[in-house]
Formats: sequence, C-alpha cells, structure tokens
Amino acid sequence: MTGQWQAPQQPNRGVSQYGQPVLGADGRPAAGPGASPGASQAGWHQGQPAAQMQPSAGQNPQYRQNAPYGQAPGYGQPQQQPYGQAQQSYQQPRAPQQPYGQYAQPAGMQPYGAQQASGDRQGGFASPNAYGAVAQPQSQQAHLHSRFLEAAPPKRGNVGMVAVTIIVGVIAGIVLAFFLFMMWLSGNGLAAAISVLVAVLPISFVWLVVWFIDRWEPEPPSHLFAAVFWGGGIAVGLTFLLNFVFMMPAFALLGWDPEVAGSVVGAPLTEEWSKGLGLLLIVFAAKRHLNNPVDGIVYGALMGAGFAFTENILYFSGALAEYGVAGITQQFFVRGIALPLLHPICVSMTGLAVGYAARRGGVLRIILAWHLGLIPGMLLHFAWNSTATLAGAASTEDEALSTLLIGFFGIMVPAFIGWIVLVGLLRRGESKFTRSRIQDYAAVGWYSPAEVDMLSTMRGRSAARRWARHMGSGVGKDMREFISESTHLAVCRYRILKSPNEQRYRLDEKETLDILSSLRTRLNQAQQHRFG
Repeated sequence: MTGQWQAPQQPNRGVSQYGQPVLGADGRPAAGPGASPGASQAGWHQGQPAAQMQPSAGQNPQYRQNAPYGQAPGYGQPQQQPYGQAQQSYQQPRAPQQPYGQYAQPAGMQPYGAQQASGDRQGGFASPNAYGAVAQPQSQQAHLHSRFLEAAPPKRGNVGMVAVTIIVGVIAGIVLAFFLFMMWLSGNGLAAAISVLVAVLPISFVWLVVWFIDRWEPEPPSHLFAAVFWGGGIAVGLTFLLNFVFMMPAFALLGWDPEVAGSVVGAPLTEEWSKGLGLLLIVFAAKRHLNNPVDGIVYGALMGAGFAFTENILYFSGALAEYGVAGITQQFFVRGIALPLLHPICVSMTGLAVGYAARRGGVLRIILAWHLGLIPGMLLHFAWNSTATLAGAASTEDEALSTLLIGFFGIMVPAFIGWIVLVGLLRRGESKFTRSRIQDYAAVGWYSPAEVDMLSTMRGRSAARRWARHMGSGVGKDMREFISESTHLAVCRYRILKSPNEQRYRLDEKETLDILSSLRTRLNQAQQHRFG
C-alpha cells in the first residue's frame, strides 16, 4: 500500500527457527541482512561467531560489511533464498486497512525485507517465516497466531521498585495524616479539608505538564506515583527534621533571625536536598527507567509537585483560618497560578544532572552529578525566597508589590521560559540520540529503516501507539514495551561505546534484544491474526 508504512519486518539477522536471536558469547547481535558472505568467511567457516567480530569503541557495529539493500546474510554459506521470501509457498495476506504505525511510506518503496505481492496486493508485508519460522499451511495459522499471542515476552524483574513505591507511599500517607491530624487538633480541621481540595488543582496542572514531557518514553505509573509520594511525604518530613535538628540551632548560634534565615538559607538547602534525595533512590532502584536527562526532569518535577502539594495545604489552611476566603484566594493566586512550577523546576535541575550521569552509568558519577545538580535548584529557590522576604519587610504595600513584581518578572519568568526551551531541546536531542544509536543495529539487521524512523520521531511513536490501541489492549502494551525497550537499547549501545570492557552492559544489551525479538513477533502475529 503506497503511502503507508507496513508492519515491521523481523530482520533476518541470525535467528533460530523459533524466532530467537543468535548471539555471540558476549551478548552482541549476530550479523544481519547487511552482512556480506565474503566478509564473514574467515570467522564463520572457522567456527567463530560473527558477533565476536567487535568494532572498535566509537565505531558502528558493522560486524561484517553491508550487502545491497534487502539482500539476505549468507553467514559464509551459499544463499538459498532472498531475504524475506518464504521457504514454502505462502499466499501473502492483503495489506491491512490500518497498517502498522500509519507511517508514510515513500512511493515505490517496500518495507525492509518484504517481498512484492502481485495484482492488487502491492506493498504487502513479509510472511511469518521472516521471524525465522517456516511458513505453515493456512489451516495451521490460527493455532500459530494463538500460540504467539499467548506467549508473553521475557519480563524484567521490577520487584525492588514496586516495594519502594509501596513503602514510600505508606510513609507519605503517614506524614500527611500527621499534619492533618495536628491541624484538626488545633481547630483547623475544616480549613485543612478545604485546603486539600484546593491544593489538588496546582498538582493536577503540573501532572499534565509532566505527562506532555513524558510522552517520548512514558514511565511506569507506579514509578511516577513513587516520585510524588516521596516529595509530598518523605521530603516534607526530612525538611522539618533537618530544620529542627540542624538549621535552627545553627541560626541561634550565629545570632540570625530564625524566620528570615530559615526562609532565605534554610529552605533552599534543606528542601532541595530532601526532595532531590529521592532521585538517587529511583535511579538505583529502577535504573533502566531513569537513564536520560528527560527522565530526570520528569521524576524531579513530580517530586517537586508532591512537595508543593503538602506545602500548599499548610499555607492554604493557615491563610483560610486567619484571613478567610480572601487569604486563601491570595495564597492560591501566588502559589497555584503564578508559581506552580517553582518546586518542580528546582528539583528537575537535579534530575537533569542525574539523568545525564545515569545514561553513562557508574555509581560515583551519578552521586557526583547529584551534588552538582542541587546547586542550580538551590540558587533559584534562594533568589525567589529572598525576593519574597524583601517584599515582606517593605514599609508599604506598594513597595512590597513592586518588589514581588520585579522578582517575578526578573527571576521566575525567565526561569520558566528557560526551562520550557531546555525541555524542548532535550526532547529533540533524545530523538537524535535514539536515531544515531538505533541505526547502529539497523546496519546489521536488527531494525528496518521504517522502524528507525518510527522510533526516532514523536510522530512515529504516536502513530504506532494508535495502531496498537486499535488492535487491542494487549497489543497496545506490547507496543509501549517495544518503544521503551528500543529506547533503552540505544542507551545500552551508548554505554558499550563509552565503556567497551564492561560486561554488564553487554549482558543488558543481550537481554534487551531478546525482549525486543519476542515483542516484534507478537506485534506482527497480532496484525496477521486480525487481517490475515
């Protein structure tokens, strides 16, 4: 079907008859359709796996020289059939009405490895044996479809992060319940209940902003809730503890005003440290879900949003109890409308640094980046709190208002704009990064060119998810995992290039390729089951 992207083809890149990849001892993919038989004879005829022919660090993993487009790999043996052609006679199904991903296909071109059908079936997709399985008679296809669709792909263990989420959520609930209970004892129970409802609005806005940022590689919902729970519960509790144990005695020893010093010095130090500490928890408990700068911004922003939620309850309830509706309205305008992103931006700067370090890997590198990442958030927090403190010490209301406006338009507005631009640049950078690293695998047959285009653009990913949702809930989940695992594979490749002697990165790559192979099989089998 000209003008549409067809189903992704299982690259003929060294697979068993059950669709599993043939890998070298070090976990690298065997050569794929780009391989030249002549280039592999020296190693393959002598019994050496092609995957052992590793490139030098920083070079593309060619493993063997590329053959013409669409040509099957010989692995050192005479070629029997063209790549993508069935080993037995197989009636190719009619192209579906909802081709995989709805991706625009250049006129006159076919998907990688697909054979051209005759008659009105121009542009059909490859038969099931493109996955390494022999084509079966039509009467056996329903059984094969059912078997492949029921067989779940390999799963990564995530017990640690699930346990972390539950523990953090329970502690956060206890901390929030403690504050609400104390308000009720002080006679502000109704004000606290109203404040909870009002505080939901700012955090909902921040959640939508984070969701938009996170569309590139959506994080597991449990991980996102863990970030919110950390900020809204544990970080708040740690902040109060640090202020009581360390900051207040230090201010008294120095002879500083505890209220002013607590706002200008104590809050930036203790709050940013407490909020940012959760990033270390996530990066070590769920390291494959925080492995790039965008992930760090997502988790950091949600931790800041959770902290602001609990803090807003305290501010809103106090203003309502003391000044009534006018008081909570003023506080909501300042904290809920003008500054809903203050805390998220501060913590996201720490997350940005942690994400960069996590992409490269290494515990010491991540911890060092975390310490450096605290600095910009602390400085921004210090700048705004200093402005608010100066406005509070003004002699007239006009002077206080002008001080706040100068601080808002001179500090916060540029920070908001800079943060938005930064996120846009990072998203664009992630697209280029994914394409550059996925192309390394496409060069040896693990991805088709159409898949590279899909995985490296937001438009392509969105189209693939829409297609998968139309195919069913299970297919939608498989597509989300396929995109996520492919993004992680790009990180694996980057780490191997930077640290070629780290065996753990090669093992991670092998596991990722195994999962991707199974997911691709399920996606194509799902399409053939529906339209075949």
